[in-house]
Amino acid sequence: SESIGRLSSRCSTERESWLDDTRRFVLERLERNIAVEELAARHGMSRSYCTHRYKAATGRSPARWMQHVRLEEAARRLLYTDQKLETIARATGLQNANHLCKVFRRRFHLSPGEFRRQ
Repeated sequence: SESIGRLSSRCSTERESWLDDTRRFVLERLERNIAVEELAARHGMSRSYCTHRYKAATGRSPARWMQHVRLEEAARRLLYTDQKLETIARATGLQNANHLCKVFRRRFHLSPGEFRRQ
């Protein structure tokens, strides 16, 4: 059972490292859409295996996970900058301020303006 614990810990560490690497990859390319195929190729995986691995690790599809990373960055910018919504939307790869508001509210249950004021 001790070896199972080490294996589980190593798998968890590998998963965290893989997700951290992917998070950095997305953050370095926020302003553009990244195809699942691009993520898969980056990690030497097929598109299908990549999708399966993201679902297993995060509970989200790769596209939803990348949107999650984008929204976390949008939230950070709302809290720590005075940038306008349109600027934040463009900088985080979201279509426009309206799209940012829609997906932000879905994720955080607050509008970006309410979030910033809190």
